[in-house]
Amino acid sequence: MIDIREQFPLLPLDKTLYAQKLGIKHPTDPKNKLPIIMTTDMLLTIKQEESIKFIAYFLRKLQENKMNYLVYQVGTACKS
Repeated sequence: MIDIREQFPLLPLDKTLYAQKLGIKHPTDPKNKLPIIMTTDMLLTIKQEESIKFIAYFLRKLQENKMNYLVYQVGTACKS
């Protein structure tokens, strides 16, 4: 493990706005109507042999007032 980052932006905002071309509305702040920067709960950076691997996760509580979480792996990218 090289690094752990919390609330890491998924993509630069200008890249996520491409969803509009597909008819998908980007989330906006209800007060000021500006686009919201989407994040993942955790981004791990791992060194595997000669490459570096990035793994994004998000967590959801299973029950309120409990420490039970469901962990989803959002995606993986490699950098050689």
